[in-house]
Amino acid sequence: MLIKTLLTRNYLYLLILVLLISNIFFASKSALCCAQKTINEYAGADVGGLANDFIPTQVYILGDSLTVGFGSSGSNMVDKLSSMLGPAWEIRNRGVGRNTTAQMFARLDRDILAPHNARYVIVWGGTNDVYQNVPPGETESNLQAIYTALHNEGIKVVSVNIPPSKLSPTWTQEIQNTVDEINMWIVNSAQNIDFKVDIYKALENPGMEDSLLPIYHGGDFLHLNESGYFFVGESIYEAVDWKP
Repeated sequence: MLIKTLLTRNYLYLLILVLLISNIFFASKSALCCAQKTINEYAGADVGGLANDFIPTQVYILGDSLTVGFGSSGSNMVDKLSSMLGPAWEIRNRGVGRNTTAQMFARLDRDILAPHNARYVIVWGGTNDVYQNVPPGETESNLQAIYTALHNEGIKVVSVNIPPSKLSPTWTQEIQNTVDEINMWIVNSAQNIDFKVDIYKALENPGMEDSLLPIYHGGDFLHLNESGYFFVGESIYEAVDWKP
């Protein structure tokens, strides 16, 4: 009888032990599942709230030394535009110093079309053409070819015209006449452009027609300083309807 009682008690103890171990196992499994769920939810997010595999909308800027930011001692319009658009956008600077519109068109496929990821392209060229005596009709033809090639790829085209430069040492009235003709064509006649930015008017000194505002020139009254490039970035940002 005593032996039977002991066996019964041992059986009960064993049963209780098994139940305790089972509860611990399932509780641990449940906690692990919750933890894994939390990890899965947040593993793809970074501090900025964007997933690690998130691909920002691509914006390219095609141009010359103005696009590069020559004349600025620090940041340029790309930096300003990037800060205004935020981390969901990526700005790629494809400016090359001294480029004419013909050279810009020649590298369009390699620098912008080939990656097949541009959503918006800002085109800012023509200054080197007028200072190298390229006929205005040729400049307009090159720019139109750029606008059309981008448009045909479904890319949003943003045109920026030639800025004022009257006080530049190499400025002439003939150059001014050419600038006026090209700018008028960009604003009034150019095709396949989604957004037009009249940066000439925005940067012009009201106290001295056809020249840069003194607060924006980068030393040669042709290129801009940091404030000038920031202003261009702001002007582009405000003129465009940005949609990822």
